[in-house]
Amino acid sequence: MRILRVLTGSALLMVLVGTTQIASAVEVLRWERLPLAIPLRINQERIVFVDQNVRVGLPRSLTDKLRVQSTGGAIYLFAKEAIEPTRLQLQNAKTGEIILVDIAATEAPTDQPALEPVKIVEGETSSARYAGAATARSAKATTKRTDSTSRSSDEDDEPEEVVKRETPAPVVLTRYAAQMLYAPLRTVEP
Repeated sequence: MRILRVLTGSALLMVLVGTTQIASAVEVLRWERLPLAIPLRINQERIVFVDQNVRVGLPRSLTDKLRVQSTGGAIYLFAKEAIEPTRLQLQNAKTGEIILVDIAATEAPTDQPALEPVKIVEGETSSARYAGAATARSAKATTKRTDSTSRSSDEDDEPEEVVKRETPAPVVLTRYAAQMLYAPLRTVEP
């Protein structure tokens, strides 16, 4: 009976150890308006989950060194050779918000497993925008860089969508005070 318990305990231990080696974790990074560091390994693909449809701004110097594919909120990064620390821009296709990512690719040590996927989640800071309603296309036009410094993996035939933007309270208060003090009486609402 004692041998059966030892065998059952050791079998259970082997199953638990085997499943922990198979399971992979997802590294969670919080976007709080500070660039996020994502290390890469040469000849290993790393997946970055953003849970938003994003476009990737890539410097021309990385065109031959890094393969980038973006689909459905997931970005697949594959470094073909060593890359010095470089900044990528991930732009939300709907709102135009930009997430900054610093990447660097190094040689993969033989004793380390492949790097786990990364998930980028929104942090504590709010991303309130100034001004009233605007279109996503106009936001995209103002944040899009020239083709000489980056490339974008989107098409310009997307339909325009209205993006709601919040106006901060101090701005509203200042506008109200300026209208009440300096505007002609016929233009001031009672």
